[in-house]
This record gives sequence, structure tokens and C-alpha cells, in this order.
Amino acid sequence: NEYDTTVKGNYKGITHYHGLYDQSKYFDNALTRYFSKKGWNFKQYSILRSLSELLILKVLVKRYPELQQQQVSCHAAHEHNGRMLPCGACEKCRRIIGMLMALDEDPKRCGYTDEQIKNGLDALEKKGVKQLGSDAAHLYYLLLSKGHLKATEHSKKLAKMYPEIVSLRFDLERSNSADLPLYIRKPLYKILAKYSEGCVIQRKGKWYTFTPDKDYLNQPYLLRKKDEYKTT
Repeated sequence: NEYDTTVKGNYKGITHYHGLYDQSKYFDNALTRYFSKKGWNFKQYSILRSLSELLILKVLVKRYPELQQQQVSCHAAHEHNGRMLPCGACEKCRRIIGMLMALDEDPKRCGYTDEQIKNGLDALEKKGVKQLGSDAAHLYYLLLSKGHLKATEHSKKLAKMYPEIVSLRFDLERSNSADLPLYIRKPLYKILAKYSEGCVIQRKGKWYTFTPDKDYLNQPYLLRKKDEYKTT
């Protein structure tokens, strides 16, 4: 439930969430309110809201390499000798292959073969990926700049640097610090900061570099409750 899964749309007066409601912060907050009304001290939230898909994978592969070794992000995974493996041919596979190469990591670690890696990169030179425009553009920028893709008409057209993709992103809608309980913010951002290239905040549709200060980190919890510091 990363940065780009909180989206709202409107079709002929009907509000919708582009099929992503259960991955949005609106769903998290609705469930937290429901738990509160039932008298249950549970809070639902995502610790990944400020991250892009690329940055999530970076945290996974750099901080938890043994766990990433078991990653199977694939639309047609299959079992082989007691292990689940990716198909290596679907859109999601070529996206994972591309992101791991962009992060200077080896896709073979999580089950891709040399042939699948080559085919995935070849496909990226001709086909796109299902990511937000800025996410895909920065991925192509990294792959081209590191020599993992040929400079084809397709890849050159898509490639563009968007520094916010590898930064912790904050705004009032999708990634608001106030959506997280106070006690988790500082330790969480301390971990994530090790793998990001700084923090940015959105104002009037533009991203600006900033450092979350004490006042920002101590904003009142949106769904505040007197016992929010309790952990049991």
C-alpha cells in the first residue's frame, strides 16, 4: 500500500477509487474508525505510504536480502522442486527485473534465469510497465544511465529523472504524517531515511526538498485517541 495506491476518481458524479480502495488510506482510516466504535484498540495504517514501488523494493533487497530471495511478484508463478518461481515473462516480472537491475541487484537471487533477465530487459526496450508516469520514467532513466537498456526510440521517450521517486514523499492527501500514530513516526522514518535520497513535500502540485522537523513529526494523530501510545 504505497504512495500511488491512494487515488480518487469521479465518473458521472460517482466517486470511485480506481479499483484500489482496499489499498488506500481511506480504507485504513475507515477500518480504524470501525475498530474504535467497537471499542477495540486497533489501528490500521500502512508504513509504506511515503514510498514508491522502487523505494519499497530497495528497502526489501538492501535491508532484508534473505526475505527478498523469496520474493515472487508475478502474475503466473509456478512451483518447481518445492519452490515457487516467477514466470519471467509477464509485465510484473519485467518490472521487477528492471527495478532490481536499476538498484544494482541480481534478479537471479529471487529465481529469475539469465535468459529471463535478458528477455525482460529486451521487453523493456519495446514495451512499457504499469506504473505511474513518473515512476516508469525514473526507472527507465536509471536503466539507461547504467547501461542496462539500449537507447531505443521507446526507452529514450520514456526516460526522465524524477528525484522524488527515490525520496520519502509527503503531502496532505496520499502520504500525510498525521495518518500515522505518533509513536511510530520517528523510528519508522529513521529506518526509511537510510534507503532514500532525502524527503520531499508537495505544495501546489510541486515537490520541494524538506526535513521533517519536530513540529511536523508531532502533528496530532488524525484519528487521535487518549490511549494511542498503548501497544497492548
